Amino acid sequence: MIKTKKKSEKKINENANKIYENRHKFQVGESYSYRDITELCDVKFQKSGNSKNKQLDIFRSLFDIEEYKDKNNKNTTMYKILEHKQLSVIEACEIVENKRGTNPNSWGNKKSEYSEIVIDSLLAELYMMGLFIEDMNRENNIRDNDKYRARQKNIDENCYCIETNKFELSCWAGIRNGENFKNAKKNRVDFCKNLKTNIRSFEYIYPKVNDSIYKATNYILNLLSDTGHVSFKETMDVIIPEFRDDEGYRLSDEEIEENSQKHNFVTVDAYEFDVDLVDKIKILRGDIANKMGYKSLSKIYNNSNQRLIDEFNKRLEEQAKEKYRVIKFYPKVVLYVNKTSIFNYLQTKGYAMDEIREVCTKTFKNHIVNKMLKNRDIINDQSAVASKLEHIAKKHNTDNPFFYYDMVQQMKYYLRDLPRLASALIDPSYKEIEVSDKVEENTKIKYAKKKITFNGVEDVKGTVLVSKTDDELIKAILEL
Repeated sequence: MIKTKKKSEKKINENANKIYENRHKFQVGESYSYRDITELCDVKFQKSGNSKNKQLDIFRSLFDIEEYKDKNNKNTTMYKILEHKQLSVIEACEIVENKRGTNPNSWGNKKSEYSEIVIDSLLAELYMMGLFIEDMNRENNIRDNDKYRARQKNIDENCYCIETNKFELSCWAGIRNGENFKNAKKNRVDFCKNLKTNIRSFEYIYPKVNDSIYKATNYILNLLSDTGHVSFKETMDVIIPEFRDDEGYRLSDEEIEENSQKHNFVTVDAYEFDVDLVDKIKILRGDIANKMGYKSLSKIYNNSNQRLIDEFNKRLEEQAKEKYRVIKFYPKVVLYVNKTSIFNYLQTKGYAMDEIREVCTKTFKNHIVNKMLKNRDIINDQSAVASKLEHIAKKHNTDNPFFYYDMVQQMKYYLRDLPRLASALIDPSYKEIEVSDKVEENTKIKYAKKKITFNGVEDVKGTVLVSKTDDELIKAILEL
């Protein structure tokens, strides 16, 4: 029988979060009883036992305290706050997560292995951008290759804001080689030929690396705001019919539709047109992906068949226009950056500014490679298979968990191709792998997988679409 999560474990999660979130209520020099702590943090008062001890463990992790008995009641322990512990974002998260019953051997992403150095790398890049922007504004220097101009503005001498997107953000952090990702998407046959890798390796590794970078970027972005050095908001630019008159008042629906017929369009932030528009389009994207047979958006974009992506984008644009009058939209992230705060923080880290990205790239790449090697070896470890199936069962609340194992991982060329592709796709300093601009036609490459369940292993065969620019070239790449 598959074990399910205990009811008490969920309560411990809630307690850990509440104590951490209410830590600001405790003043240095003041003393608090256990009952005071539970009331200030809005957690359940426990008379004794493991739950009470876990609550107090969280409390002790966040503060330097002095414990003593209350003079008026010898049975009551008082906790005097000597100092708030100076914790990094990662340390604070780990304190809470460790009290959530996290199994260090679980099949999670173990993001703590890389998250702090990726945050530091991104902060360093944002600091250097701030200096560049400051210099550009001071000298009124307009450069042809200036990638920041028109997307940034200074708020004051310490702060600036800049618009970007998650793809670019991952490049800034040093966990994505943007040019090689674009080239691999454009023409994967040429990419594999010039990198000297097997195309079956590419078909398996590319989406895994892309998905890991996407998840890491979202994770880091959320942690970034907790540092206090950067805040952000997610929104999008939209091209829509003009919806305001010359004095800035909103037009009627009939007038907006008339502007649409006249192709009188403007580009604005989505929130200016409709405060719910971003959420509406996110929901629409998910609905279209599901109707095309995909469980998530990442499955669409990780599939390297550009025709499929084009079809998805076509449907999305048609329905966004029909339902919300949106002609085009471009997701973006607006960052609000405190240069002075970042500089002071990085001075405590001990890195030279130009070393941080190199360390970050190496750490993240090693994390991805090691994780994929661990997944490769799982087929030979029955206890690891059982652990992964139990994890999937709990995560998806199912009694019939399963996962697929792609047999390309057992091919002789896989161990050669994994670090090579990881370096080309992740390392910003890796040379650009050039490809042809020729439009790809499609052919099919066979694959073999194993479907693994508690009841056994089932062989699964299928095909994947690849370019048919040159049959002999594909055959050669398969044999690399």
